[in-house]
Amino acid sequence: MGRTKAGIAGLIILTLANLADVVGMAVVGTPGNPPELIIPSFVLAVIGMAATVPAWRGSRAGVLTVFLARAVSTLLVIPFYVAGDQPDWVRTGLTVGIVVSLLGLGLIAVWRWQARTREPARAA
Repeated sequence: MGRTKAGIAGLIILTLANLADVVGMAVVGTPGNPPELIIPSFVLAVIGMAATVPAWRGSRAGVLTVFLARAVSTLLVIPFYVAGDQPDWVRTGLTVGIVVSLLGLGLIAVWRWQARTREPARAA
């Protein structure tokens, strides 16, 4: 699986988003930051970061793991974003995180779609 600019950018963006979730462990228990949201995001971020190296080397399983870990982490924060009662700085951080994650996920999806369309069809 060859790397494209979209793939490289997507992996970098998702790695930075995962790193932000790891750093987010520092705010566990502060107002507006419930552990039931931050701890699962932290675990998924660690999984995503661990899969980044194989993904960077071209592993399809690594790419899928990075993609799914980030997608699930993003889905976890959406209900909290919509229904949560948090300070403005938390809502701003969540907004940035969701947008950045969606951008990275989109780039990875484009990368995989391009790779799939370039692969020769397999004989049945």
